[in-house]
Amino acid sequence: AAMTSLDVDGLRAAGHYTSSTTSLAMLLRGLERAYGYGKRAPGTSSSHSDAVVAVDRRGNVAAFLHTINASDYWGSGLFVDGVSISNAGCWAQWHISQAGPDRRLPTVLNPTIVTRQGRPVLASSSIGVGVFPDSFFSLVDVLVFGATPQGAVDDPAFLQPDFGTGRVVHQAAWGDFSRALLDGVRSRGFSVNEIYDDAWRYAGQWIGISIDAATGVLSGATRDEWNGLAMVQECRGCIRRPTGRRGPPPPDTSRAGSDD
Repeated sequence: AAMTSLDVDGLRAAGHYTSSTTSLAMLLRGLERAYGYGKRAPGTSSSHSDAVVAVDRRGNVAAFLHTINASDYWGSGLFVDGVSISNAGCWAQWHISQAGPDRRLPTVLNPTIVTRQGRPVLASSSIGVGVFPDSFFSLVDVLVFGATPQGAVDDPAFLQPDFGTGRVVHQAAWGDFSRALLDGVRSRGFSVNEIYDDAWRYAGQWIGISIDAATGVLSGATRDEWNGLAMVQECRGCIRRPTGRRGPPPPDTSRAGSDD
């Protein structure tokens, strides 16, 4: 919902969100629209997750996220044959009440594969409390402003908002965005707090691999705060288009992952 609601041409014309009040306001408005059904209940977090994206030399792509989706390290504290049981039914009471009986619960988890003319050009995933804003900002950076995955990782993103007041209060790490920029979006009606200590607790950890449609060159990046790793095993010619010959699948040529 956040991506499809964007005015891409207007966003490009306004300039990058790290320097344009108009662009940043457009992204925050997109987040607020999505939070209408996808927000996390106040005061909750998640731990013990990992995200992996991979591309092989034929251009096959996988993106996934594995998580217990719990509010602490071990979920309920109960284990069955060494597997911990999630306590999502505890912290997700707000979601359960909003969804109603016999309905699927909404989620902000978003492993993503982007295609152009039927071919993958980007695969990404993310973990952490701020998974949704971090993914949203990173995807906009790559797909709208043409950043590489490394550029998207290096650029700042907003954190998980504070919903404790009954409204969306956006949060950013202190110093990530200029004071003039934040004051500019505040003047447009957005509530924004800066977090000085422990901002990482509200952050997301986005990873991604882009595929150049013309050359097949792969570009991958991941944040290193939570044991992230971007790896290329082989990139001579990178992606080889299918020739029609059958045979065993070739090894992966690029893989990125992050876990907490």
